[in-house]
Amino acid sequence: MRTLGSSLLCSCWLAWVSLACTTSEGDPPASVSTDAAVGVEVSAEVTAADGGVTGDTATIDVPRDLGQPDLPTVPDIADDAAQSDATDVLALPDVAPDLGADTAPDTGPDVPDVPDAGPPYWPDLPAGYAQTHVEAAKVNNGGMTDSLALEAPPNAVSFMVLLDGPPPTVYLRPANLVTPSGSPIVKNTGDVTCVPCVNRVIADQVLATTLVPNSPEVPFDSEGKYKLQVREFVVEQLPQGGYKIANYNKTPPNVRVLFKTSTTTPTQGTLDLNLWFTGAGALTAATAPTAPRVVTMLADLNTILATAGITVGKVTYQDCPVDTPQTITTTIAVDSDLGKLFALGAEAPPGINVFFVSAIAKEELEGQPGIVLGIAGGIPGPPWLAQGSPHSGVAVDLLSTQGEPDRLGAVLAHELGHYLGLFHTTERQAEGADPKLATHDPIGDTPEFDKTNLMWWAAEGGVTLTPGQRFVMLRHANVWLP
Repeated sequence: MRTLGSSLLCSCWLAWVSLACTTSEGDPPASVSTDAAVGVEVSAEVTAADGGVTGDTATIDVPRDLGQPDLPTVPDIADDAAQSDATDVLALPDVAPDLGADTAPDTGPDVPDVPDAGPPYWPDLPAGYAQTHVEAAKVNNGGMTDSLALEAPPNAVSFMVLLDGPPPTVYLRPANLVTPSGSPIVKNTGDVTCVPCVNRVIADQVLATTLVPNSPEVPFDSEGKYKLQVREFVVEQLPQGGYKIANYNKTPPNVRVLFKTSTTTPTQGTLDLNLWFTGAGALTAATAPTAPRVVTMLADLNTILATAGITVGKVTYQDCPVDTPQTITTTIAVDSDLGKLFALGAEAPPGINVFFVSAIAKEELEGQPGIVLGIAGGIPGPPWLAQGSPHSGVAVDLLSTQGEPDRLGAVLAHELGHYLGLFHTTERQAEGADPKLATHDPIGDTPEFDKTNLMWWAAEGGVTLTPGQRFVMLRHANVWLP
């Protein structure tokens, strides 16, 4: 998340990053990421190994004595989890071990097209979108599907890959992806995350979503056959302690691809929002449209997003059921409070669902001072066609974001940046850590250690966005082009 106070700390990527730093069997190795500076705000994404809910969190922190970098841990799986400072496993590593077969998809002409799957999976797509899908793609013993040729329509500017089907404990991700012109933009490197991939990808549970391209540096062909392989795997606890990554092939994945098209280069768009009220702050769907904080939040949000060429479009106001908890006490499983909250948006109109709550538990930051300010569904979050998944929303602590200045608009803008596909420009490091080991986003024009950017991890950061970040945000399916 992004806030402006120097005492704010945002955290994320807890289980995902831990898995990205694993060996194929045994305890996780030492992380290349390090601790955060005292009393600063950090922002990152959260996913649980046992539940698949991803999010970005923000916490209020107080100065503390920072020690040496800790080992990354998987909660309730790695034996040394209790000794690890939870905030020390948040930053993505610059490299991830290659634990699977690093095979590129077949680039020859014999790669089969996606078979005819019958009627379109998503009926009545609006103009500017196209789709292809395959149900129950065959998976081999290595947890890999066959290479599928996905036909991009003319004038494609981006596409989103959505993977689902297996049980909630199974991770899914694109393993290999090659452009029609033969550029490998995703390789089967690492497990949960592939930071070195030209198009950075992250595995997820229940519903895995990938945006292509997610930086201007990604080679992209506006039409032709992309060749895709999908991988499935699970994290297994070992009897002697530790864990291992195991291939999975019992349940084939469903592969759905949503193409976004435009006859011109995208430079502007609109973003619809569905605002959901749990009763926190005494706000309701009836009172929110004229409530001063909500009016100011939308004005601030429009100002920030305008630098990316994005304007807030349709805004709906909806009340959650009366029995919806105002306090999110669990966040790391599909049946958690957070997962259930996002599921409320299943019938929502197109747009990103934003839920306002009174508090969000720091379930993966136990023992750390502070409170969580916000959490987003993923990087990127799913398109409007997948409303109701445990990743399809953003939750914001309405109460803890108030103050001077009011942080509500900036917090929401940062979370929406993640949802639309933006990583942190630079992940946090410990005091005295080698800056060369820092992890940065895949966008070339975001200066390293730039504290003025909306997606900088620390509280002294600003609200600016670069042309490269604008490029990414405009390519998410939820941003409507003219």
